[in-house]
Amino acid sequence: MKIITNVPAVRLEEISNYVTDNKTNTKSAHEIFSSKDAEFKTRDELTREERKTSHKNWKRNVRNKLREKAKNQKLNSLSKVADSKFEAKLMMKRENDKNLKANVKNSELKSSKFFSNLQTIASNDTEKKKMKGEKRNRIDNENEVGLKKAKNYKI
Repeated sequence: MKIITNVPAVRLEEISNYVTDNKTNTKSAHEIFSSKDAEFKTRDELTREERKTSHKNWKRNVRNKLREKAKNQKLNSLSKVADSKFEAKLMMKRENDKNLKANVKNSELKSSKFFSNLQTIASNDTEKKKMKGEKRNRIDNENEVGLKKAKNYKI
């Protein structure tokens, strides 16, 4: 075993707070941060971006609370019909799956339609490329008739 000699030693006092159950030097969460000491900005002091982000956060919280409330109401109504909450949750999941399937059209799920769309997109891209090349050739031909490009002249 090789002993490393160039590393400074760690004193026991430095690590004793972390190793032992000594709670005298630790601080509680209220001692580290208290809301009385914090400086909160009023709405007028916020910048435009900060106001936008705070408004988005507020809207997100409201939407989430409303979704949760609607979900709980639905669960309560289904639990009256079903024997247990577990069955009510299963019923809710089945309803959600039915709604998702109803929103998606069958034609969108077929692979043949997907690949036909892909093929039309690819053909459109090749046509655009050809048109671009033809335009470039026309511009080059016009330049040859009139003035030539500066690259063609040697200095």
